[in-house]
Amino acid sequence: MSTKSAFLGVDIGTGSCRVLAIDCKGTILTLEKVKYPTIYPYPGWAEQDPEKIYGAMIKAVRSVTQKLTEQRFTVEGVGLSSVYHSLIALGNRNQLLTRSIIWEDLRSASVATDIKKTEEAKDFYHRTGCPVHPLYPLAKIAWLRKNRPETFNQATKFISIKEYILLKLFGSLKVDYSVASASGLFNIHQLNWDDAILDFLQIKKSQLSETVSTLTVLKPMLPEPAQAMGLSPEVPWVIGSGDGALANLGSGVTSPGAAVVTVGTSGAVRVTSYEPKLDSQERTWCYHVTDGRWIVGGAINNGGLVYQWLADTFFEDEKGKLEQGQSIYHVLNTLAAEVPPGAQGLIFLPFLNAERSPYWNSQARGVLLGLGLEHRKKHLVRAALEGIVFRLYSVFEILEEIVGSNEEIRVCGGFVKSPIWLQILSSVFNRKINVPNTVESSALGSALLGMVGMGVLSNIEDVRKIIQVRNVCEPDDELHLYYQKLYQVYKRIYWKMVEEFQALAELRQ
Repeated sequence: MSTKSAFLGVDIGTGSCRVLAIDCKGTILTLEKVKYPTIYPYPGWAEQDPEKIYGAMIKAVRSVTQKLTEQRFTVEGVGLSSVYHSLIALGNRNQLLTRSIIWEDLRSASVATDIKKTEEAKDFYHRTGCPVHPLYPLAKIAWLRKNRPETFNQATKFISIKEYILLKLFGSLKVDYSVASASGLFNIHQLNWDDAILDFLQIKKSQLSETVSTLTVLKPMLPEPAQAMGLSPEVPWVIGSGDGALANLGSGVTSPGAAVVTVGTSGAVRVTSYEPKLDSQERTWCYHVTDGRWIVGGAINNGGLVYQWLADTFFEDEKGKLEQGQSIYHVLNTLAAEVPPGAQGLIFLPFLNAERSPYWNSQARGVLLGLGLEHRKKHLVRAALEGIVFRLYSVFEILEEIVGSNEEIRVCGGFVKSPIWLQILSSVFNRKINVPNTVESSALGSALLGMVGMGVLSNIEDVRKIIQVRNVCEPDDELHLYYQKLYQVYKRIYWKMVEEFQALAELRQ
């Protein structure tokens, strides 16, 4: 194959579409990102416009193909990644009946609680690998049936944002095993939709897309989107996997022994397994990656979301004084570094948007404890960083119980740019921190899985040989001991607040 061949990775994320191009050796040639908004029509709701996401993807791919043409590269194939847990209802002409209801949406919290009390739901987790929780399409469909019966009855299809993109590109509905496995509707042992769960929801298998391997090649594209993106209709697309699975792949973690920590809008800790691994207490999830590979992990709602809230709420003046090209998050990181570990006795439980792993408490809310006259905004930033890391660590502890020891942590996502966060992470986890050669691990993972699907790479282990990492941080033993003591306080505060979270939730209704 020509040395001027390029492969694209398209990642449909929560806040933007990222598209990168690599050559045959995995070297990144160019990267483009186009943002789109999230709509919050009511408290606890979070939606996005599928057409805006599709338009952002077209724009991002077009920008990349134009740059590649100038550099005399030819696009040989595309791999696709998307965010998990979205739900879109389509009508009988594939028209939109809803926006994309995303993972952040909590409207189905009470419905999920009711489902968990039913006899039928007792083994849902052990069949699907997904705890019953409002982020999953299972609860969202149940919410539509109860609260929007007209929409539920009109819906001929329930799909994800990835399936909507594929429908626009190819005119047919397919979903990969990975995205399907993160729906709460998919039997991970049989690799198919779970008939009993569909019966429970009163929907038919015909209302869901055909499930296919993550290495499935799709072509030809419809002429109109192909032309809009500057691609030949004959360019093959590999359907790919979910963004979390591909973040592991794009970080070079293709086998057990290393954990990947990602912090973007949300956050997650994931490890790789050769088979499905479940937790008897249902604290973690298990999703498909590709043939013979699974990710086991836990995600937190409150990652970069908390940093964004801090910036928007407390640092408006500082935003106005930024020099060209400077980020407000750099300002926050600098301030956090000025504060000693423990933020002078300030602890922040960062549940601004409830909680996912490991305890799946949709009623949890943020808690600030220990506030005194000596504290300033910078102490709040430091406490928030430590609170986010403690939540990630609570997931990591459980993964070590289930899957075994992980001697290395690889980190990806926007927080990689924060040295103070990396130091806190390394010392809390007591592990060395390695960073891959790009923070855009999901997009890179999608391009590399695409190369496997097209036969350019012979197998998934070839991916690991391509990824370069650098060691950026070693744990501080003394700081680790201090953080272990602080973490115990953090955990005790959480458990003492659980009853009060419920009481406040009842008052909010």
